[in-house]
Amino acid sequence: MGRLVRIAAVSAVVVGFAACAPALETATPSGTTPPSGDAHRANVGPLDAYLDYGASSDPSSIPVDPMLRGEELVAECMAEKGFEYVPRRGTFAELAPGEPQWHTREYAERYGYGIFAQPKLVETRVDPEGDPNAEILASMSLTERAAYDLALNGTSDGGVFESGDEIDLEALGCEGLRIADFVNGDGKDDPVYVDATAHSRHIDEVLVGEDPRVAAAEARWAECMSVAGWPGLAAQPDARELAEGWSLDLIDPETSAQTPADPETLANEISLAVADFDCTAATGLAELRDEVRAELQQEYVDHHREELESWLQTWGS
Repeated sequence: MGRLVRIAAVSAVVVGFAACAPALETATPSGTTPPSGDAHRANVGPLDAYLDYGASSDPSSIPVDPMLRGEELVAECMAEKGFEYVPRRGTFAELAPGEPQWHTREYAERYGYGIFAQPKLVETRVDPEGDPNAEILASMSLTERAAYDLALNGTSDGGVFESGDEIDLEALGCEGLRIADFVNGDGKDDPVYVDATAHSRHIDEVLVGEDPRVAAAEARWAECMSVAGWPGLAAQPDARELAEGWSLDLIDPETSAQTPADPETLANEISLAVADFDCTAATGLAELRDEVRAELQQEYVDHHREELESWLQTWGS
């Protein structure tokens, strides 16, 4: 997948900055915990290796420097507008002791897909002294804080941004510079990168599922799920989508508030996730999808190696 950032409010953006979950590129209706099961584990393919998508599921492994660079851009912008902003490096989160690891059967048995309940996390500050900007804000009057917030966050309510998008810096305030750097910095707005990420997404969302080998494995998976008490699912992603639908059903369309899931729904999520994990393992579906995905990525790399190499030489670290 390409770099895609979804934000509800710019002030909440921590683009590549705080990692409570392995990925910033997807969101579930009620949270951000990763799915369980080997079918969802990170897999680095030939194209991923070029575009640096082999992100670890260990939040503590995320490098600090790229985060700090975005902070420094925000600080420079705020200074130009007459405000002090101190660059910070935020926090990373790890599973608390005793919590099951992501993508394991134990995780599925305890949390299902992590839609209604999530494991406990322990946050560690990269800058242990805390956020100096909180003290700056605390010393301001209400009028000063309003002006500060407008300079920092702009007037936008946020949105979804991906590589190649034009970022409206006026609407997004100084935070827009961080977003622009994350989605388009280091050559991520280059047509080579944009095309490669779009094709990678097309592979994941369409081409892998169209492969006859995967289709046959999906059919075996569906039969296994039916035997386990979950009939009517045609493909492996349908299981998680079903559980996410239960979450969406609990959201009040007028207030956007979500009613807590009842015990039966919680039990159903766990039952579905465990069956999904077992059937995925029994059919070898995850490994097969990874194999086909790697083949399709290799085909793209073979046809575009020259421009990919050129892009990497220009922008790669």
